[in-house]
Amino acid sequence: SIRSKEIVRGVRLQLSEFLPPLPGEPGSRSSADHPQPYLFQIMDEIERRIIIDMLERTGWNQTEAAERFLIPLSTLNQKIKRLGIDVRRRGRGDETFSAATGK
Repeated sequence: SIRSKEIVRGVRLQLSEFLPPLPGEPGSRSSADHPQPYLFQIMDEIERRIIIDMLERTGWNQTEAAERFLIPLSTLNQKIKRLGIDVRRRGRGDETFSAATGK
């Protein structure tokens, strides 16, 4: 079965890129080998990767990324902080600013 979803203006994501194989699928491991993450951990990781991908596509322009996601900039900033995404501040030597630590 194909597990995919089309979002954000034609960007096509394969869930297999984000999720570990389900039990019984090729490449899956037993729970003794690899503990299963909680649903919220999986969803946070998926959201984190999608946001980082969009930020990379927009040259780390948060305003443009929020517009493409069709969400307010404040919502994107809250998600960036909650997910601990390092935001690259352009124009000051490409240094990194951690939204999680504020440094």
